[in-house]
Amino acid sequence: MACTIHANSASDALDALVNAALMAGENVPERVVRKVFSSSINLVVHLDRGMDQSGSRIIRETMEIRAVVTVDSVAAVVSRLAASTDYGELVAEGFSEAMMTDSAVNHLSGI
Repeated sequence: MACTIHANSASDALDALVNAALMAGENVPERVVRKVFSSSINLVVHLDRGMDQSGSRIIRETMEIRAVVTVDSVAAVVSRLAASTDYGELVAEGFSEAMMTDSAVNHLSGI
């Protein structure tokens, strides 16, 4: 499943998603909202307008989100996987073992 969130970066998109859920008025604690999102969202792709006048989009950065469960809490570990240069070239910064499964690589190569 995919959705669109308007934000200035991938991490800002996660914050915007959490804030939208908190403003829904259901009195759900922020830690619960973050737990749900960290265990259900695997990848965030931040798009931006290209430098040309065509209105095309470029991938600005990609981030992986993993839930880390302990006895007392659930935290999200966010790893930046790639970011684009000022010239629009996407540069890999690191891939986790979780993202390097055959199905994940096949899915990413089809984008």
